[in-house]
Amino acid sequence: MSKVSVVISVYNKAPWLAKCLDSIIDQTFSDIDILIIDNGSTDNSSDIIKEYMSKDNRIRLISLKKNIGPAGGEAIGIDNVKTEYFTIFDADDYADNNYIEVLYNEITLENADIAMCTNDYVYGDGKNKINNRPIESKIIFNGKEVKKLLPQLLDHKSNEYLGYYLTEIGAAWSKLYRTSMVINARINYEKDAWIWSDYLFNFRVLKETERFVYTKQTVYHNFMSENSTIRSKQLNKNRISEMEYILKRFAEECKDIEDKDHKLFLARSRFNARVIFGLVGYYGRYYKTSLSFNDEIEYLKKICSLQATKEMRSRIHKTAVPFYKIRSFLLKHGFYWAEIMYMVLRYGKGN
Repeated sequence: MSKVSVVISVYNKAPWLAKCLDSIIDQTFSDIDILIIDNGSTDNSSDIIKEYMSKDNRIRLISLKKNIGPAGGEAIGIDNVKTEYFTIFDADDYADNNYIEVLYNEITLENADIAMCTNDYVYGDGKNKINNRPIESKIIFNGKEVKKLLPQLLDHKSNEYLGYYLTEIGAAWSKLYRTSMVINARINYEKDAWIWSDYLFNFRVLKETERFVYTKQTVYHNFMSENSTIRSKQLNKNRISEMEYILKRFAEECKDIEDKDHKLFLARSRFNARVIFGLVGYYGRYYKTSLSFNDEIEYLKKICSLQATKEMRSRIHKTAVPFYKIRSFLLKHGFYWAEIMYMVLRYGKGN
């Protein structure tokens, strides 16, 4: 039996899929099971997968008739993992050929439940970016120390919780998981969570983790393609209900966690604000072309009616500019018309 499974959910990733698969089959750690879920692709992703299957017998394919969302695809993948460890790839990403070797060495050496490396972000113009990260080349979290990672996950660009930055901790990629720990705790992706599903998955996993190792080595590369679930330019009118689901689930997951210093509460408040303003920004992106004026009003009314919006604090960030705080206050108290006026002034009159 192989030692590591590589789980990849694919939906219309043809332009990037070959590079992703090349980086996986060329890994220096070769004892792997490559599990691909074709999530109802309508482009030629299926043909690319079949071509690679003819070259490499380590590839297993599960074909779905329709797209059930990224969380649904990952969930099926994890259900079919048969190895001691597994890692998750986005189908438009790629890794250095020692990616699995680096994480496998760390997770076995430290007897950890999760090993995490650093990633960079690669853009279409070839430029790359690495977010803030610790100075130390290696950090181990053990026992109760792991729980310090929970607020960091929700507020991952802050250094207030650990004393240093540890970004991307909520992302599924760049990690190797001990399969038994995930399965025994009955944790998997939640199929109703189309957005932030990996953050919810990792939050639940970290609650069960006893030992976590981080290595500073940058061996995973996250490609910023425009057809990802978050960055897609296609208007999704279910986005509010998807975000509302994830906000409720995080509230439920936080209930049983001791929070004497209120850091988790602070982090979740900031996460809520991030999600809410993500919804507002999503609306703003389509202001000129996609929504009628009445639809705009209804959209913002729904955002203002969310429980998380009503609980949002306008001063959650010490460094937040006054304008941001004003917008937070207005949304919290249901003044959706103020946001309409802001969009009119910024983008011009809608339809």
